Amino acid sequence: MNGPEADHTAVTLNVYQDGTLVAPADYTIVVDPSSGTAGTFTYTISGLPQYKDDGSPLISTVDETAVPINYEKTLSDDKLIVTNTYKSPTADVTAKKVNGPEADHTAVTPNVYQTAHRLLRRTTRSLWIHHLEQLGRLPIPSAACRGI
Repeated sequence: MNGPEADHTAVTLNVYQDGTLVAPADYTIVVDPSSGTAGTFTYTISGLPQYKDDGSPLISTVDETAVPINYEKTLSDDKLIVTNTYKSPTADVTAKKVNGPEADHTAVTPNVYQTAHRLLRRTTRSLWIHHLEQLGRLPIPSAACRGI
């Protein structure tokens, strides 16, 4: 979910039956769409046995082999839906107030801005540490500002 469209490509899934990894040679996966980017990919898995030798059903699940960088994976309760949610990288921002020989040596109030100069948060303490809330699609979740 979310993130750069170029990241929205098919992933590799492992298949499990009753919690045991099934060898890829024992089934076939068809992915739709088969290439390119998309908001949703459907994986059709065929060739798996449906029942154990005693006639009880085998429970099939999937899991992603490697989660893409800057994404967080969640699985549905039945472990048949994998959702990757974009988590923007964080950035630390350091600001300094440098006093000249004739300058006023009092603390200043920093203004921290994000894209389009939106004010995020400010404080008047001499040491500023900010946890900035997510704004729009390009959040800066945390930043540190130090006044000198």
